[in-house]
Amino acid sequence: QLAVQVLSNWLTSLVALFEDNKARIKRSDAGIKATSKAARQEFEQADADKEAALDAAILSVTEGSSEKVLDERVEAALRDLSAIEAGYRAYTAASTERLRQYPGVVKQQLEMYRQCLSGLLHVQPTTHSQTGSPQQQPQHSDAAGVASS
Repeated sequence: QLAVQVLSNWLTSLVALFEDNKARIKRSDAGIKATSKAARQEFEQADADKEAALDAAILSVTEGSSEKVLDERVEAALRDLSAIEAGYRAYTAASTERLRQYPGVVKQQLEMYRQCLSGLLHVQPTTHSQTGSPQQQPQHSDAAGVASS
């Protein structure tokens, strides 16, 4: 009876670990999606304002009454266009950087899960060498010379 209870508790721990890991990754996925969506909405609002300013500047160019005024208005329209281009570049760079970091976050979460799972299973985790072949992690000895993980 005791063995059944111990086994049941151990299996419950395995399932809880799996479910916790699944929930953590799901939260990470939702977080990156929400962050990306919010950044996109913020960018689109700022871009819409810049686009409206460019439209107004282009309209004012058509209403220029002298060469000097026309040149000034064309310059203003080009500055507005440059601001729009800079906004796109900044948004793209920030989004790309945020998305490039995400696989590292997932990798850390999976590594933590692997270590916890190895502990529950009482196995020595393996690492993969550069050749891709599994290798056991080195064991550490305590003061008495007993190997521990």
